Amino acid sequence: MNRHLVSVLWKRSIEAVLLIVTMKFFNNFNKLDVGTYTKHNFTNELRKCNSSHKSSL
Repeated sequence: MNRHLVSVLWKRSIEAVLLIVTMKFFNNFNKLDVGTYTKHNFTNELRKCNSSHKSSL
C-alpha cells in the first residue's frame, strides 16, 4: 500500500475513535443532573460511567 494512503487511513481511524469517545462522554455527562450533585456524588457518577464503559468492552 501507498505510505500516504496508510497515513490518511490511520488519521481517519483516530478521528473516528475520538469522535465516538467524545459522543459517549457527553451522552453520559448529559444523563447527570449536575445541579443536584455535590462534587463527591458527581465524581462517583463519573466512576460508574467509566466502570460500565470498561465492562462493556
